[in-house]
Amino acid sequence: MPRKAKKRLIVFGIPCILIIFYFFFQLFFNIYKIYDLKLEQHRLNTELNNLKKEEKEKRNEIEKYETEDGMGGYIRKQYSYSKNNEYIIKLNDSDKSEEKELTFSEYLKKMISNINIDYPYIIVGSIVLIIFIIIITSKKKN
Repeated sequence: MPRKAKKRLIVFGIPCILIIFYFFFQLFFNIYKIYDLKLEQHRLNTELNNLKKEEKEKRNEIEKYETEDGMGGYIRKQYSYSKNNEYIIKLNDSDKSEEKELTFSEYLKKMISNINIDYPYIIVGSIVLIIFIIIITSKKKN
């Protein structure tokens, strides 16, 4: 192959390959972002449904307390009030709230979401640096 053809192949071929690589990287990176956003949307929809159920329960509870018997029962239970000839025996419940331990994959997702690096700029900068080094070394050989 003639020397000019090799030089032309290096000058135009390597940048084309790097640009194609960059576009594939962007494609897969954006697919991952879309997947992550879909998971987040699903999680938020589930949370919304749970909050709607909780709101409905709270509204029912409010309606129950609006009656006189409901409020009286609540006050007697909460503040240990009693009616005449009524005894109150209070038992202590050992309700301990357990902290949820993260699984390894949840921990990794949390750590990765905290990292804020713009990968495309790093890759493009590295590619430009490599091309610059190739051009300089090819000129030194001449």
